[in-house]
Amino acid sequence: MSRFDWALHAGHGGLTPPILKTFGERLLASGHAPKAVIGAAMRRRVLLIHGIVRSGGPLQDRDEG
Repeated sequence: MSRFDWALHAGHGGLTPPILKTFGERLLASGHAPKAVIGAAMRRRVLLIHGIVRSGGPLQDRDEG
């Protein structure tokens, strides 16, 4: 398992949230460095957690409304 894979899987028992997985894959495909992708994924995770705490509700997909 690469460092990138480990960083995305950390804290989820080996399960990557689909939001972060597609985000990371998209950044890698566009040519970003693996360390930059890890940093961006960590920032995205913090922003998601902040939004969940602030709203007081569970994370909802954009399709659910």
